[in-house]
Amino acid sequence: DLKAMQQTESVKEFGGYLKRYIHYSQTCHCEMTFSVYLPPQAEATKVPALYWLSGLTCTDDNARVKAGAQRYAAEHGIAIVFPDTSPRGDDIADEPEHYDMGQGAGFEAGAKVTDILIDQGTADEFYDEQQLLPENFQKACNEAGQKVTIRMQEGYDHSYHFIAS
Repeated sequence: DLKAMQQTESVKEFGGYLKRYIHYSQTCHCEMTFSVYLPPQAEATKVPALYWLSGLTCTDDNARVKAGAQRYAAEHGIAIVFPDTSPRGDDIADEPEHYDMGQGAGFEAGAKVTDILIDQGTADEFYDEQQLLPENFQKACNEAGQKVTIRMQEGYDHSYHFIAS
C-alpha cells in the first residue's frame, strides 16, 4: 500500500536526490526500510534502475552512504534502489548465536526481477569458506528461468574497497 509508505529523508546529491522510506512488508511481517537515488535526469524522463543488494546483515546505509555510486548514477542517468533486505525489530524471531539467522540476517526478498547481476570477488573470505555460493545461485536461477549474470572479479575481497572500485 503506497499510502502506508513514509518518506523519512531527502538529501540532494550530485544534482539528484537520495530519498529514504519506511513501509510495512507483508512478506517479512515487519517494518522495512529502503533508499532510492534519483538522478537529475529523473525529473524530466524515465531512467533505468539498478537494485543494489548489499548482503547479509547490511542495511540500506551500507551502500547509500559508503559506496559513492550516486556520482556515477547522476553522470549516467541511472536510479539506484538500496533495499534493506533483512527483517529487523523485536517481533522478528532471532538466533543470537548465529549471525546469519534471525533479526537482520534474512535475505530472501521474494520478488522476481528481470535481470540479476552479481559481482563476486575471488578473494572474498566468505566465498573461500563456502558461505557465498554464486554457482548454486546460478543453478537455481537457471532452473527457475531467472536471468542472472555472475561476474567473478579476480583478487577482490568482501570489503568496501571492492564496492568502491
